[in-house]
Amino acid sequence: MLTSEFIGSFDGTIVHYQIHRGEKTPTLVFIHGAGSNHTTWNKITPLFPDRQYVIVDLRNHGLSGFGKFSIEHAARDVAEVLVHENIRDFIPVGMSVGTQVAVELAKKFPGRVRKLILASPASRSLVNGSLWWAAIMKVIRGLSVFLPLRRKLKLTQNEAVSSFISPFYSLRGMHLRDLTYAIECSLRGPLDVASVKVPTLLITGKFDTLLNHDEIRRLVKQKNIKWWELPTHHLVLTRAPKKCAEAIKWFIGD
Repeated sequence: MLTSEFIGSFDGTIVHYQIHRGEKTPTLVFIHGAGSNHTTWNKITPLFPDRQYVIVDLRNHGLSGFGKFSIEHAARDVAEVLVHENIRDFIPVGMSVGTQVAVELAKKFPGRVRKLILASPASRSLVNGSLWWAAIMKVIRGLSVFLPLRRKLKLTQNEAVSSFISPFYSLRGMHLRDLTYAIECSLRGPLDVASVKVPTLLITGKFDTLLNHDEIRRLVKQKNIKWWELPTHHLVLTRAPKKCAEAIKWFIGD
């Protein structure tokens, strides 16, 4: 049974999460990307009926509250949820920018993170810089043109941003405050997988134009990473949920 819960994080920010109390552990911890929320995982979590898992809405996203954002703060929010639920051993599953939060958790809790799963990673070293910035600039230009019309159209802020951004950026439900999140994360340095000592699974889309595939191949050669490349695009977990679940189950031994 999947239940929704709320807790106050270390700085008072309200964090929403969902938990499925399954029999199998370690617990999977699903971490979405920029401009998304817990619904990112709607197609994949039902494929793990016996596994315990937690789905967190990062601050400034979904049903969570608004607070100062950083990757470190986001990781602390997730950690607060796990402490609240008395979950010691876990496997972070990060999507896009959520991969940075997953890696941060693995660095902070090396004795508790059993394995690490990174889908469509987003960081300065692994993304196609020109296309990544082009996507961000489309959002910025779109907002500057569209938002002045918001009052005339009598749209809420969320309705305005969602209706205009989704054709360009494929991120429905994006809030204005999430824009700073996407930009801040895209400016971060390399994804620090080298410092993580646990087995790691990398899942990418063959046709993901935001990824620098040459850098992905170099990363896999430098470290003992299992790599699954699927015939899809950036939102690999939502575009190919069954294949992703197959990869995850193989990796964690389900």
